[in-house]
Amino acid sequence: MKHLLLLLLTGFVSGGCAIMTQPMVARLRPDFQQEVDAAWSRVLIPPNHLTRQQLLDVVVAGELHHLGIDRLALRSEKQNSGGTVVLEVHFDRHRPEHDRFEVFVYDALWPLLRHERYSRAEIESTHKALFMTKIRREDQDERQQFVLEMLPWLRSDETSPVDDK
Repeated sequence: MKHLLLLLLTGFVSGGCAIMTQPMVARLRPDFQQEVDAAWSRVLIPPNHLTRQQLLDVVVAGELHHLGIDRLALRSEKQNSGGTVVLEVHFDRHRPEHDRFEVFVYDALWPLLRHERYSRAEIESTHKALFMTKIRREDQDERQQFVLEMLPWLRSDETSPVDDK
């Protein structure tokens, strides 16, 4: 029964869902949000009915670390010779006006050199303009060309740059 539940849940949740492809969490349709909420109830009630591995399988297969969640705060840092950049994603399902992506640039001694705050609308319109829109092709090409100059590995036809070892 536990294995059947796992297969049903992972098949339901992973069908048609995408990984987090932009620095913002997807807001789900209300009907799908209800399905995700019901899936969490199946996973967690009672709290210990899934094995440790089954719980991990469900979270990984269903991308439940970001899909249909109520709140998310994600912080990443990257150091380079000029200092440190800090990237933060903030998401609250119940307060959509507070969703944001922030970029902080610090010098080597940590004084703040730059701070940019992007709203959900800015993130979504940028993603759409760079990857989904056929309108104003010249503008899209220019933006994509700039991105490729900054991130040359995106031009590569190689397989994933992730070290799976």
